[in-house]
Amino acid sequence: MGTYTLINVLLTIILAFFNFIIAFYGALLSTGLLIHEIRKGRKKLTIFLDYVDVIECFQILISNTGYRTITITGISMEYLIKNGEKTHWNHVSQGEFLNMEASKYPFPATIKDGESVTFFFAQDFSVHLMDYLPNIRIIIYDTEGNEYSKYSIRRYDVKFGSFYEYT
Repeated sequence: MGTYTLINVLLTIILAFFNFIIAFYGALLSTGLLIHEIRKGRKKLTIFLDYVDVIECFQILISNTGYRTITITGISMEYLIKNGEKTHWNHVSQGEFLNMEASKYPFPATIKDGESVTFFFAQDFSVHLMDYLPNIRIIIYDTEGNEYSKYSIRRYDVKFGSFYEYT
């Protein structure tokens, strides 16, 4: 009779351990799915300021790397001007720096998930911008009032079709 109760106790402990393992796995799985769904609902843009070698002008490439459609309503740009010890940000309207004729998508520009849009800078402004390149703010606005300002600067070699770090 003592052996029978010992076996029952061992089986109960083993079953409780397996139940705990299954419950823990279920909790991890559901937490992972929750995090995935929260991330899936977020809007995410990847923004590049590209210097195009052959035509010697800049372009803004905006890619929708999220899972939701984003409608861009405008682009804002500022560059830092230093006058001796004083510095200030000079705001530039999008009509001044964007070449609206060459840009494929006028505002508002709707970008589905996985797609991108390119806005070309005006040639004369691109030459002027090179003097201020490290100190530029670019802000992309969408229809929900969100602002996206994180971007990377690259050099685009048209001849070979490749991107390089801008130096």
